This record gives sequence, structure tokens and C-alpha cells, in this order.
Amino acid sequence: MPTQPFTAVELDDSHLALEIMMTLEKSGDDHDEIMDALLLFAAEPLQRTLKQDIGPKRLSIARLQREAAARGCDEDDASVTTCIRFGFRLDWLPAVVEALDVPDEVETDGGHVFTGEDMVLLLLARFRSTNALRSMTWECGRSISAMSAAAWAAAAAAAATPLLPSSLSTPMPPVCKRPCWRPYCGLVRGSMMSRGGPGVVVSCP
Repeated sequence: MPTQPFTAVELDDSHLALEIMMTLEKSGDDHDEIMDALLLFAAEPLQRTLKQDIGPKRLSIARLQREAAARGCDEDDASVTTCIRFGFRLDWLPAVVEALDVPDEVETDGGHVFTGEDMVLLLLARFRSTNALRSMTWECGRSISAMSAAAWAAAAAAAATPLLPSSLSTPMPPVCKRPCWRPYCGLVRGSMMSRGGPGVVVSCP
């Protein structure tokens, strides 16, 4: 996926056009029209932008439930799509939000406002994907800067909560060496299984 609105060849062509323009300027001859045309040609690729396609709907468990129901999924027939996107079954996500114990509403330094549920879902989606944030703006209904801020805010909130949330009945050994993530690396990264009775949060394989 391109990260710039121009190609390397176009950038080389712009550089060549500027070099020709500088050569004509040093010659001392009257080449103003040609130089103006070369400058416009060189600057055109640099004036382009890659627009973020921000979707009309933001993440919520209610939205995921509606989408799963439209695909014919329920508690007996779990949505594989939800597991792939968030690392947990749909009916486990409320317990995940509760376990991370994030505030009901958070406003970041950049002025982005999130519900706790939205923030956790953004965090899970971010850590389940290796794609660039720009590929998630339509699905999540958030800008790149907003999703980045949500991930950090959710991480900070999770790191400040007790080691073992009340919804987990079995202690989970750490798998991450970074202290800020250790209490919840299994929840956030979907890389750990916890054992117990009904209501226990278990990561998707």
C-alpha cells in the first residue's frame, strides 16, 4: 500500500526538472516561461495528498452484535470475523472491557473523546492487525491520530488497574517482558488462555 501520494519515478522527474531550471537560470538567457513550466511540473506531485477515508460508524459492541446478526451468527455460532478482528468471541468482549476497567469516557490531550468501550475495541483491533492505521480508518470511524491516541490511553488505563481483574478466576503468567504491558498482555494481544468457569475471558486461538 503506498505511503506517499507520488511514486519514486515522479519524484526523480521533479528533481530533474528543478536541476534543468537551475541550469537555465544560471545561463543568464531569457527562459522565464520555460522555467515557470518546469517549476509547476516539479511541484505538482508534491501538492497531492492521501485522504483518510473515515467511516461513518464508530466501534461499539452493539454495532458488532448487529453486524454479526446480519451474518447469521449468534452465541452458539460464534463469528470468526470478530475473533480475527479483535482476538475474542463477540460474547466475551463485554467481559474484556470490564476487566480492563477503563473510564466511561476519556478525552485525550489532542481533544479526541472516546467511550471506554470504543477505546478498548480500538486497542484490540490495533494489536490484532499488522496493517497501517490508514487501512483501519473506514472500519473504525476514526482518524489515524485518534486511533493512535486511543491505543495509548487504553494501555495507560489498563496498566493502572490491579494485576488480576475480578472477572479472571485463574492467575495468568506474564508473557511480555515490558512491565507496562505485563498484567494484560494476554488480553491485549490475544496470546494467552485462561481457565475457569462461565464468564472467564479466554483468548481466541
